[in-house]
Amino acid sequence: MKKIFTIWFSILCFTLVQAKEMPLLRFKISRPYCVFNFLETCKGVYGTSESLKQFIEANTANDPSFKKLIDEYIELNIETLFQREGFPETRSSKICMSSLTCRGSIFPHQF
Repeated sequence: MKKIFTIWFSILCFTLVQAKEMPLLRFKISRPYCVFNFLETCKGVYGTSESLKQFIEANTANDPSFKKLIDEYIELNIETLFQREGFPETRSSKICMSSLTCRGSIFPHQF
């Protein structure tokens, strides 16, 4: 029993030492995602910041070029659904362009 406890304690100590050398969380800011989220906020998409939208509207009220930019983004209609092939019937085979754009802006190396 003492031998098992000694081995377990050694593994625990080794794990704790290794954990101290590595950060628990690592943050990375995705600039493409920031732009995507900003445009989605301007558009008023559910789940985006309402207070940020109000701030943007208050500070860009007299800017016709900004309004034109947002209108052109809305016209892109990235909520279009696509049917993907090769998925099991139990799994959703539809995905919208905004989801793909979001994933591509966060994880560009996977696309």
